[in-house]
Amino acid sequence: MNIWFIHHYAVPPGSAGGTRHFTVADRLTAAGHTVRIAASSYHYLTQRETREFGNGVEQLERIRGVEF
Repeated sequence: MNIWFIHHYAVPPGSAGGTRHFTVADRLTAAGHTVRIAASSYHYLTQRETREFGNGVEQLERIRGVEF
């Protein structure tokens, strides 16, 4: 099953803040699902951009099988 989490404040593991969205996605991936988390690149605690986009609008990272 393809599952999307869309949450403005979701952050990847290793970042300051709540990573519960990634934890759930990681477990769903381990169960055989395809999971993508759509989130903002602006980190609400540090009030800074966390990613450089160049010419595009979207950047995709794969972290332990979860598309972030």
